[in-house]
Amino acid sequence: MVRGYPHQGKAGPDYIANLAEVLVRYPRKVAVACAHPIDGVAKECRDYMPNSGNVIDWCERAVRPMREALAREARIEAQLQAREKWISNSRPVKPQPNQITYKEFLELAA
Repeated sequence: MVRGYPHQGKAGPDYIANLAEVLVRYPRKVAVACAHPIDGVAKECRDYMPNSGNVIDWCERAVRPMREALAREARIEAQLQAREKWISNSRPVKPQPNQITYKEFLELAA
């Protein structure tokens, strides 16, 4: 991420440690994409090396679709569990006198 800038020699160990501390909070896929010299955070910070705020903003945008997908999966799972609970709590329908089942109807119709 830093090697593409002409000021890279001015990047001290504290600066590198700060960026590393930010990047370890995100999935590896996002951190690697962020450090990409063409498509990463360097694309947005053209004048000078990115600060931790730039890196956080970039990573948050990159991780948003992943978080939305996880939230969607959680909602689907909750809906399926609620459906199963509703089905298990529903009362069985008692047949009325002189009422036939669908299977019996098909046999009589044949």
